[in-house]
Amino acid sequence: MQKKIILLSLAAALFVNACAGLKSKTKYEILDHKGAALEDSSIPKWLSAYLEGGELQIERMAEHSGYYCFVGTEEGPNKQMVTRWAQTVSGPALIATQVSIRLEQMTSGDVGADNSSFQQSLKQVSTTAITATFSGARKVNDWWVWRRAYDPKNHKQVISEDYSAYVLYIIEKKQLDKQVAAELQNTIDNRKNMSADERKIYTDLIQKIMSRGLGV
Repeated sequence: MQKKIILLSLAAALFVNACAGLKSKTKYEILDHKGAALEDSSIPKWLSAYLEGGELQIERMAEHSGYYCFVGTEEGPNKQMVTRWAQTVSGPALIATQVSIRLEQMTSGDVGADNSSFQQSLKQVSTTAITATFSGARKVNDWWVWRRAYDPKNHKQVISEDYSAYVLYIIEKKQLDKQVAAELQNTIDNRKNMSADERKIYTDLIQKIMSRGLGV
């Protein structure tokens, strides 16, 4: 028992420090996590990187060079719920959602990109391409954590306890770039009533993807 407590304390320190990068005011106490059951105090490097700087931070890691990294998260009141989600979550659907977000971020400064019709078109592109194009993705790992959150103004007052699950999927950058660019081109070809301004935004976006990828 003493050994497990020490392991959890070490893991808690690592995890709380990582959480501080995303939520600097909220204090967390780690009560348990996936590795503790195996007497392993370490949080996976990819999870620490994600908590510090999101998916792009994982992509900077040497072992994930040349790959896009997508992380899905789920919170729930018990371990069974979040671990079940981690085992059944759809990788293609997760990636489609994240691709849509990246596309929106890449076009946020373009003229006309804030048009609701255009944004809906981008979301439709990623949604309809879930199984047809994102077939090269693979699941790398998943992790669960049981944590207690304290009030930012009163660190002795507990505000919540929950379980969180994290799932990491990766896909080769060149492969995904080509697939997303092809879907955007299909949208141009199939929408005969697309305005000239919207067509230019799509064309420029395809060029961005093929020259520098989906990095934002």
